[in-house]
Amino acid sequence: MLREVLVATAVVVLAPALAAQQAIHATFGSGCHERARASFAAWFPDAAAAAAVLNGQSLRLLPHANGYQVLWGGATYRVPGAQAVALPPSDDGQVAVVPTQPLPTPFGPWTTLWVHSNGFVAQGPENDGGAFNVPPNDYLPSAHYRQAPAAAFWAWHDWNPAEPGSGRILREEVWLGGERTLCLTWRDVENFPVGVENRGTFQFQFGLQTGRVAYVWVHVDADVSSSFGSAHLVGFSPAGPSLDPGFTTLPAGLPLGTAPDAEPLGLSASPAPVSTATAGTTVVYRTTAAPPAVAGSDLRLGVTALSLLPAPGLDLGFAGLPGCRAYVGALDVQLVWTASTPEADAAFLLPPGVPAGLRVFAQSLALAEPRQAGEAGLRTSNGLDSIVAPQ
Repeated sequence: MLREVLVATAVVVLAPALAAQQAIHATFGSGCHERARASFAAWFPDAAAAAAVLNGQSLRLLPHANGYQVLWGGATYRVPGAQAVALPPSDDGQVAVVPTQPLPTPFGPWTTLWVHSNGFVAQGPENDGGAFNVPPNDYLPSAHYRQAPAAAFWAWHDWNPAEPGSGRILREEVWLGGERTLCLTWRDVENFPVGVENRGTFQFQFGLQTGRVAYVWVHVDADVSSSFGSAHLVGFSPAGPSLDPGFTTLPAGLPLGTAPDAEPLGLSASPAPVSTATAGTTVVYRTTAAPPAVAGSDLRLGVTALSLLPAPGLDLGFAGLPGCRAYVGALDVQLVWTASTPEADAAFLLPPGVPAGLRVFAQSLALAEPRQAGEAGLRTSNGLDSIVAPQ
């Protein structure tokens, strides 16, 4: 029993300044595996780089239960017909478009699409003005697309349909690929700088029955003379902050699938580990982001291990757990837990009479479906260093 071990070995591990010691739980290290999957984007530092890859090409997003399958090619430009309606021209502005039926998405239906002149379509109006961007603007594409408050499809670039002589952004619903489809077309729209003829044409296609989305580039102008920059960013992001997946290389990085971000297994504890001569503390160890033990199940199963010995973040790749580390040097106590949600609690009674300054190390392990062949089905959390004190 650890309560006997705690008292018996306390003299070996006492901290030097016991009188001033406070009871604390301190986290260290990191759990596994953080996976950035909710967003994706390809980055082109200037128009010449974008033109070399995007001209005459297309990108398709096919919805599934939790995100999109992203594929290169397979979509065809639909020439706008006579019934296409031109949206009001604006520089760095947006307009609400209400399709004849909501756009189905993995995150719920979109009844209104907010079409921004700078080449992105969002679920809500919040992305206009670019408070998510640094510096705050919406004409400079950047990795801050992941901070956008509204979910959005991005073909982000500093377009300027308000420039004299520019083409317009057109909206039209047509039958395409066997379903009613909302087409939003930047047709011969100017880029910055003003006074230079450098127009481009591309199109978003939104399938209103299936939720399929296509990006189709007809002509990407390669002019790089704008003093504001001429970068392009192509991708998708859900509403609110998401983890950083890095940039995808097109087309080599496809196909890929988006899904909710996976947070690493985490461990915390409360209340503080107080032990006096007459009273102890029931410490609750909370494991967070526990994955299902079996795919498709709500069952979470694991153990929180307590030890008087730390481990220096030993890489467990040799045990079939690449990216996971060990932070406890022994399994002195094993608190087994089950849960039906990603949060699981396990309690341990810290007895009275434990000397101040004693350190107890903890780490959680959870069962999980292996991410790839040959990988062990476990996840490990960060480490927890608990220092016992009488207050």
